[in-house]
Amino acid sequence: MDWNLSHIKAKVRKLTGRPDIGQLSEEDLLGAINQFYVHMLPQEVNVREIQTWREIALTSTDSGEYALESSVLSLEKPFTLKDEGGMVTILDLLSDQDLFFRLFPESDTQRDRPRACLIYGRTLTLRPRPDREYTFRAAATTTLDALEDDTDSPADAKWGPFIAYGTAMEILQENGEDSEASNLRDAYSFHLNSIARKQVRQIPPDKRSAPGF
Repeated sequence: MDWNLSHIKAKVRKLTGRPDIGQLSEEDLLGAINQFYVHMLPQEVNVREIQTWREIALTSTDSGEYALESSVLSLEKPFTLKDEGGMVTILDLLSDQDLFFRLFPESDTQRDRPRACLIYGRTLTLRPRPDREYTFRAAATTTLDALEDDTDSPADAKWGPFIAYGTAMEILQENGEDSEASNLRDAYSFHLNSIARKQVRQIPPDKRSAPGF
């Protein structure tokens, strides 16, 4: 069965034991489903439907700091930099903010080809600051578009059971029904593994996903 929002809603109500709107309003149900689907599913699974390339155009007048959109959940290595001549280099990723700014003090206004980057909060910082035009590129995991109408389907309709079980577990846990949520864990894991197995079958033998950080 190809699951749409209507199917997911019905399954969540059944799993949580809340069949009518007096127990769980349609508004709250839709909010819970989209909270899981839009924000949590992309962090639970690694599938191409939620992966894209994030490119940023750099110029010689940039501050070297670039805001990441709220739709970007993570960037994945390698981070590359291409100049106007087509030369591509890999940037070092530093995760320690204090170390990064010891190596590249804010007072240093030197401009050169960027060599390192830092992600802190929702800001990507490159140093040295760019001295000319470059293109920064990295693989990105992004949020999904929310489901709105009952006929709407997830990016892959076969994710329906996984979304239903994940949403149901979140609702139960938020209401202190931990035992009931735990009872759904095995089915949740089964559907998660099914998505993972499908993804492995789709990746050619000589391809591998870029590691996250």
